[in-house]
Amino acid sequence: MLYPYVGFALIGLSILVYVLMDGWDLGVGILFLIAPRDIERDQMIKSIAPFWDGNETWLVFGGVTLFAIFPQVYAQALQLLYLPVMVMLFALVFRGISFEFRERAKKQERLWNWIFGLASLVAGFVQGMMLGKVAQGVQSLGLADGNSVSVSLFPILSGVAMVAGYSLLGSAWLVCKTEGSTQTFGREVSQAAWLFTMVTFIVVSVWAPLSISQVARRWFAWPEMGLFGVVAIGLITVALCFWRSIWSRTGSDARLLWLAVVMTLFAFLGFGATLWPYILPYRLSIAEGAADTTTIQFALVGVILTMPMVAIYQLCAYRIFRGKVPGTGQDYDAPASAPSISARRTHERESALHLS
Repeated sequence: MLYPYVGFALIGLSILVYVLMDGWDLGVGILFLIAPRDIERDQMIKSIAPFWDGNETWLVFGGVTLFAIFPQVYAQALQLLYLPVMVMLFALVFRGISFEFRERAKKQERLWNWIFGLASLVAGFVQGMMLGKVAQGVQSLGLADGNSVSVSLFPILSGVAMVAGYSLLGSAWLVCKTEGSTQTFGREVSQAAWLFTMVTFIVVSVWAPLSISQVARRWFAWPEMGLFGVVAIGLITVALCFWRSIWSRTGSDARLLWLAVVMTLFAFLGFGATLWPYILPYRLSIAEGAADTTTIQFALVGVILTMPMVAIYQLCAYRIFRGKVPGTGQDYDAPASAPSISARRTHERESALHLS
């Protein structure tokens, strides 16, 4: 039956887009904690202001699709991940509140700066922890014997790795979208974020097969081992290109962001291949966890109609707000051939006064 796999692919696509797009604005929030001055923080906020709320739409989209097409998985996994899910949602809520409040509540701006940064850090860490718990399988979730959920070392390492990856995306975003001192800060922190990401990636990659027998069997069995070898080589190659490009002035400022995106794609491919073909590792396959055919068909109609709308909205937002955020008070560079209405009116008044 093809329908469950189509639904699984759409959920995977939603998660991937969320990790990429909300990843770089969560990364900007994490870097908020170490930004040197308020002028850099203001530019950092302006760079993500038109996009952050739309980026989180993909998280909602993936969750709703999971509920509609894989209700058994949603019921079993989400009830046992209830605490981290709620922590993540509260962090995202406080992050959105602080995003708006810091602009108006000037007397408490430092407080809201800290809330914004810490909420971004907590959201990223909890997301990584949940991925680590999923990779451990249903035994770690307590589904097999009804035991309560416990926190082990691997999910904590996964949470740290997710924070590192988001920091790398955020630093690359700052290099791409800002200029001046904020861009310099982005390049400087890219070095630390790269080292942080590489170290945590290596630790997680070593710890996973040592602590999870299913991962070891998957990674070191042929022909799967060839696929994971290609993924590892590709990720390392792109990571080295990222390092060499941090202070390069020959290419586009968007180069670092694209390289960070490709690194994320390789990591996501490796994670997905590790869990395949399970929707609830390592107990329910995609076909076993799916709803009946009629329900899936009904859900897919709504998903297929809605997803292009969300994608078009996002593409328009990134198209309209393309360019850099300068330090001159403007939000984004305006095309030289299209002066603002206020500028045209000022020019008309000056011309009329001159003629009179």
